[in-house]
Formats: sequence, C-alpha cells, structure tokens
Amino acid sequence: MMVKQHCSCFFGWFCFSLLIILLDQQTKIWILDHHALYSTGVHLTSWLDIKIAYNSGAAFSFLSQASGWQRPFLSILAIIMSFILIVWLKFSVSDRFKAMAIMLLLGGAVGNLLDRLMYGYVIDFIALHYQSVYFPIFNVADISITIGALLLASRSIFLSK
Repeated sequence: MMVKQHCSCFFGWFCFSLLIILLDQQTKIWILDHHALYSTGVHLTSWLDIKIAYNSGAAFSFLSQASGWQRPFLSILAIIMSFILIVWLKFSVSDRFKAMAIMLLLGGAVGNLLDRLMYGYVIDFIALHYQSVYFPIFNVADISITIGALLLASRSIFLSK
C-alpha cells in the first residue's frame, strides 16, 4: 500500500510539473502567434509590458553574447539538472512543500529547455519596470523557477533555526 501511495504521489507531482510546462509553452505559442502585435511591446499597466525578447543565454541574458557554444551547454545543463530534480523528488515525495518546490524548478527548467531545443533561444515576454528602470524580461518558466528556488531557500532558512 505504501509503495502504491508513493507512486501515485510521485506521478501527481509530475502532473503538476507538466501543467507548468504546458502553461509556459502555451503562453509562448500565443506570443509567437501574435508576434507582430507585440514586437514593439504593449504597455499594460504603469509597471507591466508585454514585449517579446529572444534570449540565447541564461538568466538575465548571461552568456547571450557568446559565440553559440552556450546553447548546447545550457541544454545539457538543463537536462542534467532535470534528472537531479527527479531523483531529489523521489526522496522528497512525502514532503509536500519540498516536492512542490522541486516540481516548480523542474517545470521551469523543462519549459525553457524546450525553447532552446526548438528555437535555439528562450522566448521571454513579461517586462516589469518602474518608470524607465526595467527588470530583465522573463516568462512563465522563469517565474516557476524563481518561486521554486525561493520556496527551497525559505524552507532551508526556517528549518535551520
């Protein structure tokens, strides 16, 4: 009975991660379908724009100016990290908080990996700003990775006290 429950929880967490991947990919498909509309950007609020950007690097466009080696490197790194996260989930499935954080990380990593494999770059489109100061443009996968990392960090900080 315990093995069956463990397997169903494990599968449930993968479904959660798959939902994140699907949401990420669907928003990117929608942006690409409406590329002409959003190529110059759309001002939604005083602090939020939709503006398409193609990031061939990593977070904050790190390595985006490299000569092309970064695509296979970042893809392989994402694949390795995905396997590590899956193994980590196997040992953390009973800890719902940790499992959710791990699957947020996995969903975001795979979402951006799919972009790299399909297009050669990651599609970003959410632009936050305060007046003329802009935060780097990001996407749903990046939000998922950030929330997952913050959850793991906060868990680590509060459990260590």
